[in-house]
Amino acid sequence: MSYFHVILHDLTRPEPCHWIGTNYASIDDAKSGATADWPVHNNCTYYVIETTTPKTSNGFGGENVQSHGCFVLASGKLVRLSEAARTAVEATTAKVYDLAAEAHKGQTRKYTGEPYVTHCFAVQKLVSEQLDVLGITDPLFRIVWEHPAVLHDVLEDTTVTAEQIVEVLGRWPGGGKSVASYVDTLTNKFTAKTHPALNRAARKKLERGRYQNENIVTKTIKLADVCHNLEGLHLLDPDFYKTYAAEAELLIDVLHVTAENSPSGGGGILPRNNNYLYEKAQAILKAQKV
Repeated sequence: MSYFHVILHDLTRPEPCHWIGTNYASIDDAKSGATADWPVHNNCTYYVIETTTPKTSNGFGGENVQSHGCFVLASGKLVRLSEAARTAVEATTAKVYDLAAEAHKGQTRKYTGEPYVTHCFAVQKLVSEQLDVLGITDPLFRIVWEHPAVLHDVLEDTTVTAEQIVEVLGRWPGGGKSVASYVDTLTNKFTAKTHPALNRAARKKLERGRYQNENIVTKTIKLADVCHNLEGLHLLDPDFYKTYAAEAELLIDVLHVTAENSPSGGGGILPRNNNYLYEKAQAILKAQKV
């Protein structure tokens, strides 16, 4: 017998993916039980219903995991997201690309002179590779991770505001609100401008402490960012590379999420580790050791 479990993606929580109901006997029981047992989550991106066998104590550890699709809350009930809605959501990808290109227009990479937006797309590609390794194929799952990856530097390095992100991408839960929220967590808080009394080492230590408490989406995108920044830097600026590599060694351990240290635990169809990017960062540091 298969048992049905409901997962919530809630932007108000530090860890965005949460089991909110487990071991229902049918998909209808799962839909009604989840909404009856839990309050309305206004910031919910979507719910996922999946099945496992055999029955588990908390929804984890079962075998034969199967997704039954994405659902949204409507009039207090879980309803399956329509294909039209899915298409509309997925169409926001073009808006994300356009926003990144316009925001970083005229900016170039410090050492190579390439358009800065190439870095944004490279970070997205690395996040995409991590999702591929985890077997995450549903576009709705992927855009929650890939869209903020593309825009991860716009609040820090351009004049774009969080409100503008929301306006461009839409106010539906999981749209501009979701992207802006994640991009904000990827924006440095302890800068030389805001904390002039602190040296670089002190500021980076505070940033590591902040990232320690961030969600897996933020940590994974930041890992991808570090990986791309590391690549080739030892040749372009050997002196600065020593500083950046030392900082990266400390940071990637903070950013590493495993099934064991993730609040969401292991198993299921949603990402609960970023091992691929963590190991990639380690490999780059080892190969470029100076």
